[in-house]
Amino acid sequence: FISGQEVNWSRQLFSLSCYAHMLARALDAQAWGTIKCLVWYQGESDTGVFPHPQYMTSQWELFERFRQRIGIRDLPIIYTQLGANPHDLDPANNNYPNWLNMQNMQAWGALCDPRIKMVTANDNSVVADGLSVHKTAAAQITLGHQYADCLMTMN
Repeated sequence: FISGQEVNWSRQLFSLSCYAHMLARALDAQAWGTIKCLVWYQGESDTGVFPHPQYMTSQWELFERFRQRIGIRDLPIIYTQLGANPHDLDPANNNYPNWLNMQNMQAWGALCDPRIKMVTANDNSVVADGLSVHKTAAAQITLGHQYADCLMTMN
């Protein structure tokens, strides 16, 4: 839902920007069925500078507010740990100096709430364009299977 944007973890996040659009779509979707899970894939843009020390706490607060707003207190959430470091793929790419720090915070976060699980994108194929890293089509399909498998273990 963030799509290449650094998350502004301020309180404004809950009334503005991408979060508000995600929430509006989720509330609209409930007219057509039951939301079974939130899949969260974000973090690349937050690795350019060292992530805020409260990154995971702020992320968990966002997840809790989302659950409250859509009225599903135990909604499973699957988030994606960042995959291959762009610098490892292209040593000239220094756009993400804190990639490993973010991966470590994400791994720690997976231990904090049984309703939240993590899948890693580390073993998926990527295409580096010199500025960023994108999943190949095959890797996106693999990641989709990982999400489905993870959700099955949560229910």
